Amino acid sequence: MKVKICGITSINDALKACESGADALGFVFYKKSPRYIAPGEAAKIIEKLPAFVSTAGVFVDDKIEDIIAVMRSTGIDYAQLHGNEPISTVCKFGRRAIKAFRINDNNSIEQVNNSGLGIVLLDSYTDAYGGSGMSFDHRLLKSLLRNIKVILSGGITPDNVRGILDVYTPYAIDVSSGVETAPGKKSKEKIKTLFKNIERYKEK
Repeated sequence: MKVKICGITSINDALKACESGADALGFVFYKKSPRYIAPGEAAKIIEKLPAFVSTAGVFVDDKIEDIIAVMRSTGIDYAQLHGNEPISTVCKFGRRAIKAFRINDNNSIEQVNNSGLGIVLLDSYTDAYGGSGMSFDHRLLKSLLRNIKVILSGGITPDNVRGILDVYTPYAIDVSSGVETAPGKKSKEKIKTLFKNIERYKEK
């Protein structure tokens, strides 16, 4: 199981996450988010990251050409699409795009099953786009097609992560507010505790 720490806004927080064992870091390019970072600032952080740490940019209903421009200028590896982007838009990016779905019932799980995508990010359903700190009923994931790789997000913290992973162990987890002292400010201790608590799941 892989781990992504999202909502990175500083080089210090980025290195904290990498030192603890993060496989990927996320940068939010949605201007209404309290974790927003300007592409130019993200680029400065990304160029200082250790080798083999992946990066993703969070976008919400942006134009394709704008997403491509940000990906090129920052060097991020993946576009994480959190808005109402059609599957056709996701497919235009190939393996470099990850579509996020907000989950609240079996109908939203069915939407994922019918997407035709091989990997998805599943977050809790809120009016906001990620970083809400809210979880969803993970028992719904029993209805998910087995061939879909899941990046699980939404309300994951060092305190509840074991209980979540005992119900469902995904391809990866995506943690943001659960390891923060304030929006966009990561806690070294919370990140270390998160990785300590998921050690036995990491090799799955």
